[in-house]
Amino acid sequence: RRGLEIWWACGSRVDLVSRELLQIMKKAGCGLIYYGIESGSEKVLNILKKGITLEQAKSAIRWAKEVGMEVVGSFIIGVPGETREDVMETIKFAKDSGIDFAQFTAMTPYPGTEIYEIAKRDGLLTTSDWSRYTTISPVMRTKELTAEEISKLVGLAYRKFYLSFSFIYKQLTKKRLKWIWPVLRNNLGLIMPAKKK
Repeated sequence: RRGLEIWWACGSRVDLVSRELLQIMKKAGCGLIYYGIESGSEKVLNILKKGITLEQAKSAIRWAKEVGMEVVGSFIIGVPGETREDVMETIKFAKDSGIDFAQFTAMTPYPGTEIYEIAKRDGLLTTSDWSRYTTISPVMRTKELTAEEISKLVGLAYRKFYLSFSFIYKQLTKKRLKWIWPVLRNNLGLIMPAKKK
């Protein structure tokens, strides 16, 4: 009401927004929204019991872009039951969905969650060092993927998204290249493939 121009960002589920709501948020200063999409595979979304569909995710992204917001999409890699092919679906979805930025994390089974109990029961945990439960590096394997494979797929996802022509071109048009290198440099451990010993 006082005409304050305050830029702000927020997170939301993709099934809780509408174009009308996003328009109101944009007028109130919201410039970026973070969606926890988790996967580009309907199968994996069902495994996660996420309660959303990819069509809902596409709509939420499209509406946010239409009203002038930037979008961050977050995805998990290494879900029990997820195959390499499923991960590639997620990477493709992230690249094709229209999101501006993507976050890819390794499935992390925190104590007290159903996934932790499953991982513990099935002997899938690879460490009990809680300082490593950061979502950056895998702390579990699955019956489909080893911890090393999960780590490599997280790196592959980052490379496919952030080193793509479409992403770099978008940043060129927004004159943001000056900060792309610091971001890449600070995340080389994730982006660059591990050297073979």
